[in-house]
Amino acid sequence: MGIVWDIAEAMASPQIAAREYLGAQPVPGFGTVKFPGRFFRTSADGNPVGPPTRVDIGDAGWEPRARQPATGSATASAPLAGVRILDFTHVLAGPFGTRVLGDLGADVIKVGTAARAGGANTPDHPYYVCWNRNKRSVSVNMASEQGREFARKLAGECDVIIENFSAGVLGRWGLDREGLAVLNPGISVVSMGGMGQTGPWKDFVTFAPTIHALTGLTYLTSPPGRQNLGYGFSLTDHLSGLAGALAAMEALEYRQRTGEGLSVDLSQYELGLGLMGPAILDYFANGTNPEPVGNRHPFGQYAPHGIYRCAGENEWLAISVGGEEQWQALCQVMAKPLLARDSKFITHDARLANQDELDAIVSGWTQTRDRFETASLLQAAGIAAGAVQDARDLTQGDPQLAAREFFGTLSTDARSDYGFDKFPALFNGERPAAGQGVRPLGADTFDVATGLLGLSDDAAAGLLAAGVLS
Repeated sequence: MGIVWDIAEAMASPQIAAREYLGAQPVPGFGTVKFPGRFFRTSADGNPVGPPTRVDIGDAGWEPRARQPATGSATASAPLAGVRILDFTHVLAGPFGTRVLGDLGADVIKVGTAARAGGANTPDHPYYVCWNRNKRSVSVNMASEQGREFARKLAGECDVIIENFSAGVLGRWGLDREGLAVLNPGISVVSMGGMGQTGPWKDFVTFAPTIHALTGLTYLTSPPGRQNLGYGFSLTDHLSGLAGALAAMEALEYRQRTGEGLSVDLSQYELGLGLMGPAILDYFANGTNPEPVGNRHPFGQYAPHGIYRCAGENEWLAISVGGEEQWQALCQVMAKPLLARDSKFITHDARLANQDELDAIVSGWTQTRDRFETASLLQAAGIAAGAVQDARDLTQGDPQLAAREFFGTLSTDARSDYGFDKFPALFNGERPAAGQGVRPLGADTFDVATGLLGLSDDAAAGLLAAGVLS
Protein backbone atom coordinates (compact mmCIF):
# COMPACT_ATOMS: atom_id res chain seq x y z
CA MET A 1 0.00 0.00 0.00
CA GLY A 2 1.24 3.49 -0.81
CA ILE A 3 -0.28 6.89 -0.10
CA VAL A 4 -0.88 9.01 -3.20
CA TRP A 5 1.15 12.14 -2.47
CA ASP A 6 1.71 15.34 -4.41
CA ILE A 7 5.24 16.70 -4.73
CA ALA A 8 5.11 18.83 -1.56
CA GLU A 9 3.94 15.84 0.47
CA ALA A 10 6.47 13.53 -1.15
CA MET A 11 9.34 15.85 -0.28
CA ALA A 12 8.38 15.69 3.42
CA SER A 13 9.07 11.94 3.52
CA PRO A 14 11.10 10.86 6.59
CA GLN A 15 12.92 8.31 4.44
CA ILE A 16 14.24 11.08 2.19
CA ALA A 17 15.44 13.05 5.20
CA ALA A 18 17.04 10.09 6.97
CA ARG A 19 19.00 9.02 3.90
CA GLU A 20 19.90 12.61 2.98
CA TYR A 21 18.76 11.93 -0.56
CA LEU A 22 18.42 15.57 -1.59
CA GLY A 23 21.57 17.61 -2.16
CA ALA A 24 21.90 21.38 -2.40
CA GLN A 25 23.43 22.88 -5.54
CA PRO A 26 23.98 26.53 -6.50
CA VAL A 27 21.79 27.67 -9.41
CA PRO A 28 22.39 31.11 -10.97
CA GLY A 29 19.41 33.34 -10.34
CA PHE A 30 17.88 30.99 -7.78
CA GLY A 31 20.50 30.68 -5.06
CA THR A 32 20.87 27.22 -3.57
CA VAL A 33 18.36 24.64 -4.76
CA LYS A 34 17.79 21.08 -3.58
CA PHE A 35 18.40 18.46 -6.26
CA PRO A 36 17.49 14.76 -6.44
CA GLY A 37 20.31 12.39 -5.51
CA ARG A 38 22.15 9.69 -7.45
CA PHE A 39 20.82 6.40 -8.77
CA PHE A 40 22.62 4.43 -6.06
CA ARG A 41 25.28 4.76 -3.38
CA THR A 42 28.28 2.52 -2.78
CA SER A 43 30.70 1.59 -0.02
CA ALA A 44 33.42 3.53 -1.87
CA ASP A 45 31.74 6.94 -1.82
CA GLY A 46 31.40 7.57 1.89
CA ASN A 47 27.81 6.36 2.01
CA PRO A 48 27.92 2.93 3.64
CA VAL A 49 25.23 0.48 2.67
CA GLY A 50 24.51 -0.50 6.24
CA PRO A 51 26.07 -2.09 9.32
CA PRO A 52 28.39 -4.97 8.50
CA THR A 53 27.12 -8.42 9.34
CA ARG A 54 29.72 -11.11 9.89
CA VAL A 55 28.61 -14.73 9.88
CA ASP A 56 30.79 -17.71 10.61
CA ILE A 57 31.43 -19.27 7.22
CA GLY A 58 31.41 -22.70 8.82
CA ASP A 59 32.62 -25.92 7.27
CA ALA A 60 30.48 -28.15 5.11
CA GLY A 61 33.34 -30.51 4.46
CA TRP A 62 34.58 -28.70 1.34
CA GLU A 63 38.14 -27.51 1.14
CA PRO A 64 38.66 -23.91 -0.11
CA ARG A 65 40.01 -23.88 -3.62
CA ALA A 66 40.89 -21.40 -6.30
CA ARG A 67 37.90 -19.57 -7.76
CA GLN A 68 36.71 -21.12 -11.01
CA PRO A 69 36.38 -18.35 -13.63
CA ALA A 70 33.39 -18.21 -15.90
CA THR A 71 34.07 -19.60 -19.34
CA GLY A 72 34.23 -17.56 -22.49
CA SER A 73 36.01 -14.46 -23.69
CA ALA A 74 34.40 -11.10 -24.24
CA THR A 75 33.24 -10.45 -27.79
CA ALA A 76 31.07 -7.82 -29.44
CA SER A 77 28.03 -10.09 -29.11
CA ALA A 78 28.93 -11.19 -25.56
CA PRO A 79 30.83 -8.33 -23.89
CA LEU A 80 30.32 -9.73 -20.37
CA ALA A 81 31.50 -13.26 -21.12
CA GLY A 82 33.75 -14.39 -18.28
CA VAL A 83 31.65 -12.62 -15.61
CA ARG A 84 29.54 -14.65 -13.19
CA ILE A 85 26.46 -13.27 -11.41
CA LEU A 86 24.69 -14.87 -8.44
CA ASP A 87 21.04 -13.87 -8.78
CA PHE A 88 18.81 -13.79 -5.68
CA THR A 89 16.20 -11.54 -7.28
CA HIS A 90 12.50 -12.16 -7.81
CA VAL A 91 9.42 -10.80 -9.62
CA LEU A 92 10.46 -7.98 -12.06
CA ALA A 93 12.97 -5.28 -11.09
CA GLY A 94 15.86 -7.52 -10.07
CA PRO A 95 15.27 -10.26 -12.68
CA PHE A 96 15.20 -7.62 -15.43
CA GLY A 97 18.58 -6.31 -14.28
CA THR A 98 20.15 -9.76 -14.25
CA ARG A 99 18.50 -10.54 -17.59
CA VAL A 100 20.36 -7.58 -19.09
CA LEU A 101 23.63 -9.00 -17.77
CA GLY A 102 22.77 -12.47 -19.05
CA ASP A 103 21.88 -11.07 -22.47
CA LEU A 104 25.35 -9.49 -22.55
CA GLY A 105 27.02 -12.84 -22.00
CA ALA A 106 27.43 -13.07 -18.22
CA ASP A 107 26.98 -16.46 -16.58
CA VAL A 108 23.93 -15.74 -14.41
CA ILE A 109 23.09 -18.36 -11.76
CA LYS A 110 19.57 -17.82 -10.48
CA VAL A 111 18.90 -19.15 -6.99
CA GLY A 112 15.37 -20.37 -6.40
CA THR A 113 13.64 -22.54 -3.86
CA ALA A 114 10.66 -24.84 -3.98
CA ALA A 115 9.15 -23.01 -1.01
CA ARG A 116 9.03 -19.72 -2.95
CA ALA A 117 8.06 -21.20 -6.31
CA GLY A 118 4.64 -19.65 -6.59
CA GLY A 119 3.02 -17.04 -8.80
CA ALA A 120 5.58 -14.91 -10.61
CA ASN A 121 8.40 -17.11 -9.27
CA THR A 122 7.42 -20.18 -11.29
CA PRO A 123 9.06 -20.94 -14.64
CA ASP A 124 5.70 -21.29 -16.40
CA HIS A 125 4.48 -17.85 -15.32
CA PRO A 126 4.67 -15.20 -18.09
CA TYR A 127 6.59 -12.83 -15.78
CA TYR A 128 9.21 -15.47 -15.06
CA VAL A 129 9.49 -16.45 -18.72
CA CYS A 130 9.95 -12.81 -19.73
CA TRP A 131 12.61 -11.81 -17.20
CA ASN A 132 14.67 -14.96 -16.65
CA ARG A 133 16.10 -16.04 -19.96
CA ASN A 134 19.84 -16.66 -20.32
CA LYS A 135 20.20 -17.86 -16.72
CA ARG A 136 21.13 -21.13 -15.09
CA SER A 137 18.70 -22.26 -12.38
CA VAL A 138 19.72 -23.79 -9.05
CA SER A 139 17.50 -24.67 -6.10
CA VAL A 140 18.81 -24.00 -2.60
CA ASN A 141 16.87 -24.29 0.64
CA MET A 142 17.98 -21.06 2.30
CA ALA A 143 16.01 -21.92 5.45
CA SER A 144 18.66 -24.53 6.31
CA GLU A 145 22.18 -23.79 7.47
CA GLN A 146 23.55 -26.28 4.95
CA GLY A 147 21.69 -24.45 2.22
CA ARG A 148 23.13 -21.12 3.33
CA GLU A 149 26.58 -22.68 3.48
CA PHE A 150 26.13 -23.97 -0.07
CA ALA A 151 25.11 -20.49 -1.19
CA ARG A 152 28.17 -18.92 0.47
CA LYS A 153 30.46 -21.38 -1.29
CA LEU A 154 28.69 -20.56 -4.54
CA ALA A 155 29.16 -16.84 -3.87
CA GLY A 156 32.89 -17.46 -3.59
CA GLU A 157 32.86 -18.43 -7.26
CA CYS A 158 31.02 -15.32 -8.42
CA ASP A 159 31.86 -11.72 -9.27
CA VAL A 160 28.62 -10.01 -8.28
CA ILE A 161 25.61 -10.91 -6.14
CA ILE A 162 22.36 -9.12 -6.92
CA GLU A 163 19.32 -9.27 -4.63
CA ASN A 164 16.07 -7.42 -4.03
CA PHE A 165 15.03 -8.71 -0.61
CA SER A 166 14.10 -6.43 2.24
CA ALA A 167 17.06 -4.83 4.03
CA GLY A 168 19.28 -7.18 6.00
CA VAL A 169 18.18 -10.55 4.61
CA LEU A 170 21.41 -11.24 2.75
CA GLY A 171 23.46 -10.16 5.76
CA ARG A 172 21.66 -12.60 8.03
CA TRP A 173 22.60 -15.35 5.61
CA GLY A 174 26.25 -14.30 5.61
CA LEU A 175 26.01 -13.26 1.98
CA ASP A 176 26.67 -9.52 2.28
CA ARG A 177 29.98 -8.22 1.03
CA GLU A 178 31.43 -7.81 4.52
CA GLY A 179 30.72 -11.44 5.30
CA LEU A 180 32.13 -12.75 2.02
CA ALA A 181 35.15 -10.51 1.46
CA VAL A 182 37.38 -12.76 3.61
CA LEU A 183 37.08 -15.53 1.02
CA ASN A 184 36.49 -13.39 -2.07
CA PRO A 185 37.74 -9.80 -1.70
CA GLY A 186 36.76 -8.97 -5.28
CA ILE A 187 33.08 -9.82 -4.86
CA SER A 188 30.45 -7.09 -5.07
CA VAL A 189 26.91 -7.14 -3.70
CA VAL A 190 24.16 -5.07 -5.30
CA SER A 191 21.18 -4.70 -2.98
CA MET A 192 18.03 -3.48 -4.72
CA GLY A 193 15.76 -2.93 -1.72
CA GLY A 194 12.53 -1.08 -2.31
CA MET A 195 13.49 1.66 0.15
CA GLY A 196 17.22 1.06 0.42
CA GLN A 197 19.26 -0.51 3.18
CA THR A 198 18.91 2.28 5.75
CA GLY A 199 16.29 4.70 7.04
CA PRO A 200 13.00 4.29 8.91
CA TRP A 201 11.31 2.68 5.91
CA LYS A 202 14.08 0.19 5.09
CA ASP A 203 11.92 -2.82 6.01
CA PHE A 204 9.01 -1.82 3.80
CA VAL A 205 8.12 -4.22 0.99
CA THR A 206 7.31 -2.29 -2.17
CA PHE A 207 5.98 -2.78 -5.66
CA ALA A 208 6.17 -0.27 -8.48
CA PRO A 209 2.65 1.14 -7.92
CA THR A 210 3.42 1.90 -4.26
CA ILE A 211 6.60 3.71 -5.24
CA HIS A 212 4.71 5.61 -7.93
CA ALA A 213 2.23 6.76 -5.28
CA LEU A 214 4.84 7.86 -2.73
CA THR A 215 6.98 9.81 -5.19
CA GLY A 216 4.24 11.94 -6.75
CA LEU A 217 4.21 10.02 -10.03
CA THR A 218 0.69 8.65 -9.56
CA TYR A 219 -0.63 12.08 -8.61
CA LEU A 220 0.92 13.94 -11.53
CA THR A 221 0.05 11.35 -14.18
CA SER A 222 -3.63 11.26 -13.28
CA PRO A 223 -6.17 13.32 -15.25
CA PRO A 224 -6.91 16.74 -13.79
CA GLY A 225 -9.09 16.46 -10.70
CA ARG A 226 -8.21 12.78 -10.11
CA GLN A 227 -5.61 11.12 -7.89
CA ASN A 228 -6.42 7.42 -8.23
CA LEU A 229 -5.34 6.55 -11.77
CA GLY A 230 -1.81 7.56 -12.61
CA TYR A 231 0.81 5.65 -14.53
CA GLY A 232 -0.49 2.20 -15.47
CA PHE A 233 2.85 0.50 -16.07
CA SER A 234 5.52 -0.69 -13.61
CA LEU A 235 7.93 2.02 -14.70
CA THR A 236 10.12 2.11 -11.59
CA ASP A 237 10.57 -1.68 -11.69
CA HIS A 238 12.02 -1.47 -15.19
CA LEU A 239 14.22 1.52 -14.42
CA SER A 240 15.47 -0.14 -11.24
CA GLY A 241 16.41 -3.22 -13.22
CA LEU A 242 18.46 -1.13 -15.63
CA ALA A 243 20.08 0.71 -12.73
CA GLY A 244 20.89 -2.63 -11.10
CA ALA A 245 22.69 -3.79 -14.23
CA LEU A 246 24.55 -0.46 -14.36
CA ALA A 247 25.54 -0.85 -10.69
CA ALA A 248 26.91 -4.32 -11.36
CA MET A 249 29.06 -3.02 -14.20
CA GLU A 250 30.27 -0.11 -12.08
CA ALA A 251 31.28 -2.62 -9.41
CA LEU A 252 33.19 -4.68 -11.98
CA GLU A 253 34.97 -1.57 -13.22
CA TYR A 254 35.86 -0.59 -9.64
CA ARG A 255 37.32 -4.05 -9.01
CA GLN A 256 39.36 -3.80 -12.17
CA ARG A 257 40.91 -0.58 -10.87
CA THR A 258 41.31 -1.47 -7.20
CA GLY A 259 41.11 -5.23 -6.82
CA GLU A 260 38.24 -4.79 -4.36
CA GLY A 261 34.52 -5.25 -4.73
CA LEU A 262 31.72 -2.88 -3.72
CA SER A 263 28.59 -2.89 -1.63
CA VAL A 264 25.89 -1.08 -3.60
CA ASP A 265 22.72 0.29 -2.03
CA LEU A 266 20.14 0.84 -4.77
CA SER A 267 16.82 2.19 -3.51
CA GLN A 268 13.99 1.70 -5.99
CA TYR A 269 12.15 4.47 -4.13
CA GLU A 270 14.98 6.88 -4.88
CA LEU A 271 14.97 5.81 -8.54
CA GLY A 272 11.31 6.82 -8.58
CA LEU A 273 12.12 10.17 -6.99
CA GLY A 274 14.74 10.75 -9.67
CA LEU A 275 12.01 10.35 -12.29
CA MET A 276 10.28 13.34 -10.74
CA GLY A 277 13.36 15.55 -11.14
CA PRO A 278 11.73 18.40 -13.14
CA ALA A 279 8.77 18.59 -10.76
CA ILE A 280 11.05 18.45 -7.71
CA LEU A 281 13.26 21.24 -9.05
CA ASP A 282 10.18 23.32 -9.91
CA TYR A 283 8.99 22.88 -6.34
CA PHE A 284 12.28 23.84 -4.67
CA ALA A 285 13.31 26.58 -7.12
CA ASN A 286 9.94 28.20 -7.78
CA GLY A 287 7.76 27.10 -4.89
CA THR A 288 5.38 25.41 -7.32
CA ASN A 289 3.45 22.37 -6.17
CA PRO A 290 2.45 21.05 -9.61
CA GLU A 291 -1.01 19.75 -10.41
CA PRO A 292 -1.89 16.96 -12.88
CA VAL A 293 -2.53 18.15 -16.43
CA GLY A 294 -3.32 14.85 -18.16
CA ASN A 295 -1.76 14.61 -21.63
CA ARG A 296 -0.95 18.31 -21.85
CA HIS A 297 2.60 19.56 -21.46
CA PRO A 298 3.35 20.05 -17.76
CA PHE A 299 5.29 23.29 -18.33
CA GLY A 300 3.14 24.70 -21.12
CA GLN A 301 5.87 24.54 -23.77
CA TYR A 302 3.72 22.84 -26.42
CA ALA A 303 0.13 23.36 -27.59
CA PRO A 304 -1.65 21.44 -28.91
CA HIS A 305 -0.12 18.57 -26.97
CA GLY A 306 -2.21 15.46 -26.50
CA ILE A 307 -3.53 12.07 -27.57
CA TYR A 308 -6.31 12.34 -30.15
CA ARG A 309 -8.89 9.78 -31.26
CA CYS A 310 -8.61 8.44 -34.82
CA ALA A 311 -10.99 6.62 -37.17
CA GLY A 312 -10.39 3.03 -36.08
CA GLU A 313 -11.83 1.45 -32.97
CA ASN A 314 -9.73 2.46 -29.95
CA GLU A 315 -7.04 3.99 -32.17
CA TRP A 316 -5.21 7.15 -31.18
CA LEU A 317 -2.54 9.58 -32.32
CA ALA A 318 -0.07 11.61 -30.24
CA ILE A 319 0.63 15.15 -31.48
CA SER A 320 2.98 17.75 -29.99
CA VAL A 321 3.29 21.20 -31.56
CA GLY A 322 5.96 23.66 -30.46
CA GLY A 323 6.60 27.15 -31.80
CA GLU A 324 4.97 29.27 -34.49
CA GLU A 325 6.47 27.43 -37.45
CA GLN A 326 5.00 24.10 -36.35
CA TRP A 327 1.66 25.74 -35.54
CA GLN A 328 1.47 27.22 -39.02
CA ALA A 329 2.40 23.83 -40.49
CA LEU A 330 -0.34 22.06 -38.52
CA CYS A 331 -2.96 24.51 -39.78
CA GLN A 332 -1.84 23.87 -43.35
CA VAL A 333 -1.89 20.08 -42.94
CA MET A 334 -5.41 20.25 -41.43
CA ALA A 335 -6.46 22.52 -44.34
CA LYS A 336 -7.47 25.19 -41.85
CA PRO A 337 -5.25 28.18 -42.80
CA LEU A 338 -7.64 30.69 -41.21
CA LEU A 339 -7.19 28.99 -37.84
CA ALA A 340 -3.63 30.32 -37.68
CA ARG A 341 -4.97 33.88 -37.60
CA ASP A 342 -7.79 33.25 -35.16
CA SER A 343 -7.34 35.52 -32.14
CA LYS A 344 -7.90 32.54 -29.82
CA PHE A 345 -4.89 30.74 -31.26
CA ILE A 346 -2.69 33.39 -32.90
CA THR A 347 -0.01 33.24 -30.18
CA HIS A 348 1.35 30.45 -28.03
CA ASP A 349 -0.11 32.03 -24.90
CA ALA A 350 -3.48 32.27 -26.60
CA ARG A 351 -3.35 28.60 -27.56
CA LEU A 352 -2.50 27.67 -23.97
CA ALA A 353 -5.43 29.71 -22.69
CA ASN A 354 -7.84 28.01 -25.10
CA GLN A 355 -6.57 24.43 -25.04
CA ASP A 356 -10.01 22.86 -24.58
CA GLU A 357 -11.32 24.42 -27.78
CA LEU A 358 -8.03 23.76 -29.60
CA ASP A 359 -8.07 20.07 -28.64
CA ALA A 360 -11.65 19.76 -29.85
CA ILE A 361 -10.66 21.16 -33.27
CA VAL A 362 -7.67 18.83 -33.62
CA SER A 363 -9.69 15.84 -32.44
CA GLY A 364 -12.44 16.67 -34.93
CA TRP A 365 -9.83 16.42 -37.69
CA THR A 366 -8.05 13.24 -36.50
CA GLN A 367 -11.11 11.14 -35.68
CA THR A 368 -11.94 10.66 -39.34
CA ARG A 369 -8.40 9.71 -40.29
CA ASP A 370 -6.05 6.72 -40.15
CA ARG A 371 -3.54 7.11 -37.32
CA PHE A 372 -0.49 5.89 -39.25
CA GLU A 373 -1.16 7.90 -42.39
CA THR A 374 -1.81 11.01 -40.31
CA ALA A 375 1.36 10.50 -38.28
CA SER A 376 3.41 10.28 -41.51
CA LEU A 377 1.73 13.38 -42.92
CA LEU A 378 2.48 15.41 -39.78
CA GLN A 379 6.05 14.15 -39.52
CA ALA A 380 6.67 15.17 -43.13
CA ALA A 381 5.57 18.68 -42.14
CA GLY A 382 8.07 18.77 -39.27
CA ILE A 383 5.55 18.10 -36.49
CA ALA A 384 6.15 15.52 -33.76
CA ALA A 385 3.45 12.86 -34.13
CA GLY A 386 3.16 9.13 -33.57
CA ALA A 387 0.48 6.49 -33.67
CA VAL A 388 -0.35 4.94 -30.30
CA GLN A 389 0.67 1.30 -30.80
CA ASP A 390 -0.38 -1.87 -29.03
CA ALA A 391 1.54 -5.15 -28.80
CA ARG A 392 0.22 -6.39 -32.15
CA ASP A 393 1.32 -3.19 -33.86
CA LEU A 394 4.80 -3.47 -32.37
CA THR A 395 5.36 -7.14 -33.12
CA GLN A 396 3.63 -7.40 -36.51
CA GLY A 397 3.52 -3.97 -38.08
CA ASP A 398 6.33 -1.70 -36.90
CA PRO A 399 8.71 -1.28 -39.88
CA GLN A 400 11.65 -0.01 -37.79
CA LEU A 401 11.57 -2.94 -35.38
CA ALA A 402 11.13 -5.36 -38.28
CA ALA A 403 14.08 -3.89 -40.17
CA ARG A 404 16.30 -4.28 -37.10
CA GLU A 405 14.97 -7.82 -36.45
CA PHE A 406 14.21 -6.82 -32.87
CA PHE A 407 11.85 -9.71 -32.14
CA GLY A 408 12.83 -13.35 -32.23
CA THR A 409 11.88 -16.73 -30.76
CA LEU A 410 13.21 -18.79 -27.87
CA SER A 411 12.20 -22.19 -26.55
CA THR A 412 11.92 -23.65 -23.06
CA ASP A 413 11.45 -27.10 -21.64
CA ALA A 414 8.05 -26.07 -20.27
CA ARG A 415 6.53 -24.62 -23.43
CA SER A 416 6.94 -24.35 -27.19
CA ASP A 417 8.78 -21.55 -28.94
CA TYR A 418 7.71 -18.11 -27.81
CA GLY A 419 8.43 -14.57 -28.98
CA PHE A 420 10.88 -12.34 -27.18
CA ASP A 421 12.44 -8.91 -27.48
CA LYS A 422 16.15 -8.96 -28.24
CA PHE A 423 18.75 -6.79 -26.55
CA PRO A 424 18.10 -3.26 -27.90
CA ALA A 425 21.67 -2.35 -28.85
CA LEU A 426 24.37 -3.49 -31.23
CA PHE A 427 28.06 -3.61 -30.35
CA ASN A 428 30.34 -3.04 -33.32
CA GLY A 429 27.35 -3.91 -35.47
CA GLU A 430 26.60 -7.15 -33.61
CA ARG A 431 23.54 -7.77 -31.46
CA PRO A 432 24.00 -10.01 -28.38
CA ALA A 433 23.05 -13.57 -29.24
CA ALA A 434 19.58 -14.88 -28.43
CA GLY A 435 20.88 -17.41 -25.92
CA GLN A 436 18.48 -19.76 -24.19
CA GLY A 437 14.97 -19.59 -22.84
CA VAL A 438 14.00 -19.89 -19.22
CA ARG A 439 15.24 -23.03 -17.43
CA PRO A 440 13.06 -25.26 -15.23
CA LEU A 441 13.44 -24.60 -11.51
CA GLY A 442 16.60 -26.27 -10.26
CA ALA A 443 17.52 -27.73 -13.66
CA ASP A 444 21.20 -26.83 -13.25
CA THR A 445 21.61 -27.55 -9.53
CA PHE A 446 23.54 -30.81 -9.91
CA ASP A 447 25.84 -29.47 -12.63
CA VAL A 448 26.65 -26.35 -10.61
CA ALA A 449 27.30 -28.37 -7.46
CA THR A 450 29.64 -30.82 -9.17
CA GLY A 451 31.11 -28.72 -11.97
CA LEU A 452 31.50 -25.32 -10.33
CA LEU A 453 31.88 -26.24 -6.66
CA GLY A 454 33.71 -29.52 -7.27
CA LEU A 455 31.45 -31.75 -5.15
CA SER A 456 31.46 -35.43 -5.89
CA ASP A 457 28.36 -36.92 -7.45
CA ASP A 458 27.59 -38.71 -4.19
CA ALA A 459 27.97 -35.54 -2.10
CA ALA A 460 25.71 -33.55 -4.43
CA ALA A 461 23.16 -36.37 -4.50
CA GLY A 462 23.21 -36.45 -0.69
CA LEU A 463 22.41 -32.73 -0.48
CA LEU A 464 19.61 -33.21 -2.97
CA ALA A 465 18.20 -36.17 -1.01
CA ALA A 466 18.40 -34.22 2.26
CA GLY A 467 16.38 -31.35 0.82
CA VAL A 468 19.26 -28.89 1.05
CA LEU A 469 19.13 -28.29 -2.69
CA SER A 470 15.40 -27.98 -3.18
